[in-house]
Order: sequence, then structure tokens, then C-alpha cells
Amino acid sequence: MGTSHLSQGATMRNTRKWMLAVPAALTLSGVPILQTASDLNAQTSAEGTFVTGSVISADGSIPQEATVTVNISPTQEELIRQAEAFTGTPLASRPMGVEGIPVKKDGSFSVSSADITTTPTSSGVHDVTVIAMDPQGGVSTHVTSMRWDATTKELTAVPMSDPREGNASVNEETGEVTRTPEATAAAAAAKAPAPGTARISGAADRDHALHLDMRLDGVKPQRTTPGDARTNAAGCGLELTSTWREPAIMGEVWSTAYGHETTVSLKSGSSSETEIAVKVGDAWKGGGTVNRELTSTFTAAPSEGPQQKLMKTWWTYGRYNYWSCKEGYVITRQVKAINRYGGHWNTKGSLPSAWHCARYQPGDSESIDRNRATRWSNGVDTSGAIGIDLAIRSGHSSTQTVNTAVKRSDTNGLRLCGLNTGPASDPRTWVVRG
Repeated sequence: MGTSHLSQGATMRNTRKWMLAVPAALTLSGVPILQTASDLNAQTSAEGTFVTGSVISADGSIPQEATVTVNISPTQEELIRQAEAFTGTPLASRPMGVEGIPVKKDGSFSVSSADITTTPTSSGVHDVTVIAMDPQGGVSTHVTSMRWDATTKELTAVPMSDPREGNASVNEETGEVTRTPEATAAAAAAKAPAPGTARISGAADRDHALHLDMRLDGVKPQRTTPGDARTNAAGCGLELTSTWREPAIMGEVWSTAYGHETTVSLKSGSSSETEIAVKVGDAWKGGGTVNRELTSTFTAAPSEGPQQKLMKTWWTYGRYNYWSCKEGYVITRQVKAINRYGGHWNTKGSLPSAWHCARYQPGDSESIDRNRATRWSNGVDTSGAIGIDLAIRSGHSSTQTVNTAVKRSDTNGLRLCGLNTGPASDPRTWVVRG
């Protein structure tokens, strides 16, 4: 999302065949811990690199004692099983990844597949938490979805949505929808990260390393905090501490005319892109996005006649701690979506100003896969739980299909009007008009 001014952009990776020897976990008083970079004297390499970046302090200076930790979460299926089994007692995942890779004197860092000391046993998409930490300067956290290949021992980024896409937000009291132009959204994405968070620079896909510009929060990490006592034998890694459900926007239907039938579907096997929150000091902030595969296909009842509606569904969310295996205390906290729970209802929204129109005749229909749908910047109502709402895009990776069939009997038919271009091009949303 923009070109970094702190360090060079994402590194092109060559085709490689890394076969890692995965060391057995060390133990300390019977508690498994991750081996650290200093334990292994690991050397990073541009070949096989999956994340690079830069670290700055809260005031913009370069920290001199910062290290980078990479945690690999279980797959979505295992996260769902944990949430379903959760009874209130914190549940820890097997620690995976690497802890304590030194940040260079110029503030840059690089982590390769060969650096990972504890790895998943099977292939799949995982949440990868990248944590920059300085003993005096604080912490920065970023979470993204990456694919682990158990055969080649490689982590590769799951392609993110196009940063040129515009955002939308909705006022829950009035239903007014505010849409951000593409250029404004791209400019916002290119700004320096807020303290405690990071931003992605350049491409992030199978041929490019994930590149993060990370900014520390300025809060000295604490070894002990009230309420953070260890509660399970694993002692480190990702720990689920609570679960709950939140409503989220999954689609939109807009019409000023009768004589049509519009259907919205969420398709099994595709994904929704959801923002996660990280704890920065005493507040929660956006700290990356994860992709969640939809495991069922949902088709809403057809909409007919004039409509101004936002469609919502329930998602299961979890609160997690990341315990340092080396230091023995919580480095960072995060809140993230686990899976779509189900259900559907509608709320009213304001009609978009969409006038890129084309006329359709009776019996015609138009159907699009919304692989560049609107990103709802406050689409998940988590303000009651953590004080902020989170973004969601349930059109990423062709998740959402919108189909409008013209039923009107007169010869004039109806018009489909795209928000930013024609209805068959890349409209993100459209309005049915007479």
C-alpha cells in the first residue's frame, strides 16, 4: 500500500526448495519454549525470505535493542475447534514460529523460512503475528494471513485486497453511508503507521515478501501485569482468553424501482477479509487483516422493489494473548474474527450516488463476483467489547455474488447503475433504477 520511505520495498523471491530440519522444542521447568534466533545463530537470506521491514521508535528514531518475533497460529479449523471447546479457562496453542531475531542497526529486519524453529505439521492458511519489541521503546504488532506449505517449508502471503478500493462507513443511528474515494483511501494507506502498529508496503503475494514498516508504541514492556498470571501449562505462544459474537455487514442492496429480483450470496470456500485489533497501551487499534474461509453457502431471500438495505450476519470473535516464550510475559494482545457464525437481518442505509447506468430488458439478468467489493471500515460492531469498530470486506476472493434479474413486463426494462463504472465492469455496488 504505497512505497516505503523507510526502507526498500518488498523483496522479490526466487524459486526455492527449503527443507528445514525442525529442532525439538527446548524445555524450561517442564514448559516448552521456542528456540530463539540467538540460540541458533540464524542467518537470514533474501532467498526464501517471507517478511522484511523496518522498525522505528514512537518518536521516529531507530531503536538499538529491538528484536522481531514471528508467531504462527493454528489453522482456521483449529481456531474454530478451540472456540467451540472454550469454557472460560484460557486455551493455549502449541507455540510455532521464531522469537528474538535482532533488528539491524539501520532499523531493518528480514525473516526467512529457514529461521522458523517450530513449524506447523500440515499445510494450510495461518494467522502470522509479527511483533517488534524493544526493552525500552515498546511493541509494534501486525497480523496477516499466510499460507504454510509443509512440503517446501515455506510461508507465502495470501494476496491482499487492492488498496485502491474505496472504503465506506455507516452511521448506525441514521443509516447514512459515507464513501471514501479511491485516491483518498490509497493516500490514507500510505501514511506512517500509528504507534504500536504497522503498515504493508509494496506487493505481498507468492512472489514477493511481506514488507512491514513497524512503529513501536513507546510503552516499556512489563514482565508482570495484574490479571496476566499464567493459567496453563503451555506457558507461551498464542492463548485464547474469551469468545463472543459480533454483527457484521456482509452485503448491500440498493433500488429505486419495482420489476426486479436481486439476490446476494456468500459462497462456501471463498473468504472474507476482516480487520484485527491489537492492544496499544490502554487502547485498541487496527493491527492488520486476516482472511477467513467461508464454510457454508448462504443465499439471501430475493429483494424486490425499492430497497435501501445493508445486510448483516453474526461472526464469532476471540480475544488472544501472545506470551513470550523467552521472557515469560504477555508481549501483545489481539482481537480477531474466528469464523462466520450465521444468521441474517437487514438495516436501512442511504442510497449511493451511482449513475454509470446500462439498460436491461425483461428476462435479462446480470451477475457479478464481487472480488473488489466495498471495504466497510466500521463494518463489525465491536465498539461495545473493545471501544472501536473493525473493518470487513465480504466480497474479497469472490465471496459475494450479486444477481439482478429484470422481471418488469414493459419494453423499457430497467437500468443497473454502477457506483464507479458500468454494472458489468467493476462497480463494487450498483443501484437498480427505472
